[in-house]
Amino acid sequence: MNDLAALVAANEDAAAAIAAAYEILLGGVPNVAGFDFLINNAIDTNYGSNNPNVVFNQENIFINIVNSLV
Repeated sequence: MNDLAALVAANEDAAAAIAAAYEILLGGVPNVAGFDFLINNAIDTNYGSNNPNVVFNQENIFINIVNSLV
């Protein structure tokens, strides 16, 4: 759980977007493994961008994560 807490603390926008998207789409939130996978995947792929130099704001992070989950 400490690893997840550190991951969320370092990536608050991604974690918030994932939790909100899950709540809207599925009526719940992912488990620990789900959060771990989704946050790390979002970071590894720069939120699905083809350009690793693009920096996304909170709104765009939410949009990209929701799009990837839909």
